Amino acid sequence: MKLNFEIDLSEIYSDYEEAGSLDEMLADRIRESIENGIEAKIVDHLLKDMSLNLSQKLNSKLAEIEQQIDEKADSLLDDFLHRKVNITDRWGDVIKSNISVVDLMKEKFDSFMDESVGSDGKPTSYGGKKRLDYIIDRKFQRDVEYMTDKVVKEVQKRIKEEVESQLGKKISDKLLKELDILGGVK
Repeated sequence: MKLNFEIDLSEIYSDYEEAGSLDEMLADRIRESIENGIEAKIVDHLLKDMSLNLSQKLNSKLAEIEQQIDEKADSLLDDFLHRKVNITDRWGDVIKSNISVVDLMKEKFDSFMDESVGSDGKPTSYGGKKRLDYIIDRKFQRDVEYMTDKVVKEVQKRIKEEVESQLGKKISDKLLKELDILGGVK
């Protein structure tokens, strides 16, 4: 028995009747897929290049802008600190004239450090010592306390270790003598 099948591909692929053959249809599809693949790769490559270039340019611009902001801020701060001003009382009478903010800060700091303080470090008008002396004495006292505590703890530790060692040795020697374990060693 013999069966012959005949399939008319033009009915299946009716879109390509004008093309004329299955070979042309396959060639067209292969060409389209290759073109689409190449096109996608080119677009991806261009996007990566563009994003890298854009990122580099943005980073350089941001660094440049940050530098300009820093310079401007430094300039404004320097101008503010060295500008000459007049100090007035609450009625507007000039107390000090042509003094810079830096000089004012120095004066305030000096007066703060020269202020008399009590034993608790708070301002007092009843004698006491200058705040600078109080700060130095307090720091020295804390450092001395820390060092002495450290030394005392180390000495105590060593004494304890030595006492334990000597006591253990004496007790073992005494027990050995009493029990006569070593066979006549006295």
